[in-house]
Parts: sequence; structure tokens; C-alpha cells
Amino acid sequence: MKLDRIISRVLLSILTVQGVLSAQNAPSTVNAPLSTINPDNVIHSDLYDKWSAGVGIGNASIIGDFSSFLGKRTTFDLEISIFGNYHFSAAMGVAVMYHFGLLSGYPDVYANQKPELNNKYFKGSYSDFNVLLNFNINSLVMTGNPIGDWLFTLYAGLGYMVYSNDLYTFDDVKIKGASNSALHGVSFPLGFGVKRKVNRLMDIELRTMYTTIPGDRLDAVQVNYRDLPDGYFSMSLNASFKFGQKSSSIQWASPEEDAYQQLLRLEDKVKRLSRLAIDTDDDGVSDFFDKNSETPEGEKVAGDGTALDIDRDGIPDYEDSDPLSNIGRGVLVNEKGTEVDTDGDGVPDSQDLEVTRNRQVVNFQGISVGNITIPGGGIDRLDAFLPVIYFDSNSSKIKQQDYGALSAVSKMMKLNPDYRLRMLSFADNKGSRAYNKKLSQKRAESVIEFFIKMCGLDVTRFEVVPYGKDRSPIYYNESYRSLSRRVEFKILRDLD
Repeated sequence: MKLDRIISRVLLSILTVQGVLSAQNAPSTVNAPLSTINPDNVIHSDLYDKWSAGVGIGNASIIGDFSSFLGKRTTFDLEISIFGNYHFSAAMGVAVMYHFGLLSGYPDVYANQKPELNNKYFKGSYSDFNVLLNFNINSLVMTGNPIGDWLFTLYAGLGYMVYSNDLYTFDDVKIKGASNSALHGVSFPLGFGVKRKVNRLMDIELRTMYTTIPGDRLDAVQVNYRDLPDGYFSMSLNASFKFGQKSSSIQWASPEEDAYQQLLRLEDKVKRLSRLAIDTDDDGVSDFFDKNSETPEGEKVAGDGTALDIDRDGIPDYEDSDPLSNIGRGVLVNEKGTEVDTDGDGVPDSQDLEVTRNRQVVNFQGISVGNITIPGGGIDRLDAFLPVIYFDSNSSKIKQQDYGALSAVSKMMKLNPDYRLRMLSFADNKGSRAYNKKLSQKRAESVIEFFIKMCGLDVTRFEVVPYGKDRSPIYYNESYRSLSRRVEFKILRDLD
């Protein structure tokens, strides 16, 4: 691929000179300024077919101490081949070929002077596997494709050959001790082809190849009267078939067009990369990665640019009136992100254990409670149905598991605007009295802050009584101490 890029750059350099010298002959898209070209009207190189395969048949001739061309003794030996091609660009490709052929010949003028070769001939066969680079000579012309439907190609590469042969007298008697079986070695093929386009799917090619192999035994004898390796020459007629559904094969494309199209592709990549610097909604996520480039300014977003949805109810937090309604529970919410409350008692359906009517007062589980007082005590039993919020040691942070219970309390408060809440806050018996009283004050304030910020209640509807550890039993077991770290609620009416 590096070689292909180098060739493409050389072609582009030549294009610059050619565009000045022969602007009238060049395709209009090549000479047009880059800014005036519509990329949608140009066929990019990745739209060409690049694969092809085929078969061939022809003649093979030995070149060595023996020769296939000696007047009346000229021989004609068959060669068949199969091959596949992949074209990197209009200028270059790679081919894989397999040749099987027969060889025979008679001593040439020099070899015939050797007594051991006089009046003898040889027969042999070979299998040759090659990997070759092929170069489009048309691309060197650099004026489009002036030869029309004809293409000229050079081949060069490496191979590996396995061959066998026998030596005979002119009386067709095989000479004992002069046979070679399963010899092998690296081969060096060079070739030239003339190709004619038949249609979109098929080409025919007349190809000549000259292949050498180190050593002097391809023709069955080792004379060493000259310092040249043995080899064979072949000429074959080949049919190749192109694979793909594109309109054309890249080997028939104009090299300037292909190079120019690569420039357009590079320009398109640069434009795409330039989007990395654009952030339309100023959310800190580039438009290139932003799945929602219209989030409101200042709103927090995830890594893909979508607005945060903490409770995953499908309503972004900036539009969610209850952003904690659905955390991990998959409950049904309305278009404002609030959990559905069918009976309107202030307790969402996912936590409601009783369907109530006529705006009955309910506890945090949606169960109705009567306004019944204990005889002689005058204590409102509504308080008994309110939840208790527990805290970790030395902490005033509300646990996520209590969000639902607090939301139910807030909805009860919204349904009863004449209610106020007194926070009775406690601490365990560890630490000083002053410290625990301050800690219990913070715990109550955390609950009030939740009601204000998350539920929209007014601060005037709350009051705090921080008991600290004054009313906490002395427990030495941590399991019991945890019961002291709490906030309780007492409902106050306007008459209280």
C-alpha cells in the first residue's frame, strides 16, 4: 500500500504540469477548481470494481541449452493458466497466477557441438506459482485513457516452480540416468500484456511471459557453456472476468480521474474531522459525537451529548418535574416525568396499596387513616403513619432508598396546604452532647432541603426540633444505635 501511495503522489505531481501544458485535453472535472466541483457528481475510486479472475491457454518454449525453435524441429507445447487480480488503483495491482505447461526442445547450435547432446532431445513439464505486480502503461500517458478499449500492462514478480524432464535419442529411446524428477526452485517472471475490453464483465488479453529459474537443469542437461540460467517463454490468450456490481473496473479508469477522486475523498475526510471543533449547543460535546445538538444551554449532558435522565423515565432532567421518580423501578410516568397517581391521594401507583376516594388522607403507602385521637392523649394518629428516615453514623446524607417515602410525604403536604411539619431529629449516644445536637440539626435540614429543592415545598411549612442524643437510649450495640440516628415527622395544623 505504501508503494501505491507513492505512485499516486507521483501521478498527482505530473498532473500539475500536465494541467498547464494540455488543459484543453484534460477532463473538465480535473481542471475545475476544487471549490466548484460537486462531489456528488464524481465517481469515487471506492465505487469501482477491483477484483477479477480468469483462465488462459497458449504455447510454452524452452530457452536454454535446448531450443524449441530449430527450423523443422520447432515444437509446440501447451500451457494453461488460471489467475486472479486485485487492482489497488488505475495505475497498479497485484496478480496471483498458476501455470502448468509442457516443454520440449533440441540442442541449439552450441549445445549440438557437444557429443553427449548430439542427436538428442528432451521432454518435460512444470508447475509454476507466481505473485506479480502489474503496472498500467496507459497511466504513464497521463491524458485520460486515449487508447480507448485497449490496455497495456507490465508484469514483474516472484514465483516457485516444480519441474521434471527426460532426455531422449532421435529414435525416441529414453536415456537412462538422464531423468530429473520433482526439481524445484524460485522463479523470476517478467511479462507484457495487451488487453481488450469486451464488455463490463469480461476482457481478453494476449500475454507474453519470460520466466527464468536459477540453474541449468530445466532442459534436462547441465552443459554450462554459457553463464545464463534456463528459462521458458510463453504466449497465451486469456479471458478475465470482473467481479462486482459497479459501473466499471478501476483498471479502465483514467488515472487522473482516480487521483482527483482520491483528493475529493481526502477533502471529505477533512470536512468530517473539522466537525470535531463545532459544538452547536455548547454542551462540551462535539457535534461529531453529539446525538442531540439542541440541548438547552447550561444543562448537564452525558458523553454522547444527550441530556441527563437520572431516573431513566424517558424525560430529560431539565423537563422532569420529579427527576428521582423512577430510579431503578421502571414505573409509569406522565409527560412531566411525575409518577402516575390514579386515585390522586399523593402516593404514586407503584407504592399505593389502596385505591382511595374523595381526597382521603393516607399514609406513605397510600392507606387511608382516620383523624382519630387516643383517649386522654389528644395526639393526632396521622403521625404514626408517617415514615421515619434513618441515617448512617456521623452522616446527614439522605439515603436513596428513602426518596420514595419523602416524595409521598411531600405529596400529602401538597394535598393539605394547611399542614406543616415538625422535624424531630435524633442522634446516637456516641460523641459529645453539643456535637450530636448540631448533627441532628443538619439531618433535619437535609430533609427540609429535599422537600424544597426536589418537591417544591415552601420553607415556612417546616420547623426543626434537634434533640441530639438527649432522648436516645444508651446502646452499646451498633445495631441498636442505628435506630437512634433518625428524623421523625409530626403534623402540625394551623390550629396547633
